[in-house]
Amino acid sequence: AAVAGAAEGTPVTVKCRLGVDQVDSYEGLVQFVRVVSEGSPVKHFIIHARKCFLKGLNPHQNRTVPPIRYEWVYGLKRDFPHLQFSINGGIQSVYEATAYLNHQGPFTESNPPPTGSAVPAGTAHTPTDSANRPEAHTGVQGEGSGSTT
Repeated sequence: AAVAGAAEGTPVTVKCRLGVDQVDSYEGLVQFVRVVSEGSPVKHFIIHARKCFLKGLNPHQNRTVPPIRYEWVYGLKRDFPHLQFSINGGIQSVYEATAYLNHQGPFTESNPPPTGSAVPAGTAHTPTDSANRPEAHTGVQGEGSGSTT
């Protein structure tokens, strides 16, 4: 209901994990994206490229223990070319984020890179990283993405 009531032209995004506990399949993730994107104005998904465990892992462990599956995010970009996908999880610097957006990864024409990438908040305070420079944010968002992530 809140999404349906969003002002026209106001971008609405979804941030989610790949799965939770035993609900963990690419097909399930595809179904989730399909249902949300067809039934709402959501056109941009921020995907944390790990699943989470509601029991047994603390928040820090949920950010480090479940395996990273960037290939699922790349698959979503391939399977839903009309949607935007930003990748989250495991990226530790602006340099790594930029590499994911500049085709320095397992990308092909039929398997494009994500729209944007998220870096940890603490990275902005690291003097050896350029996250606090305005031009770095353009690279992390992806050229022409319009993303503010």
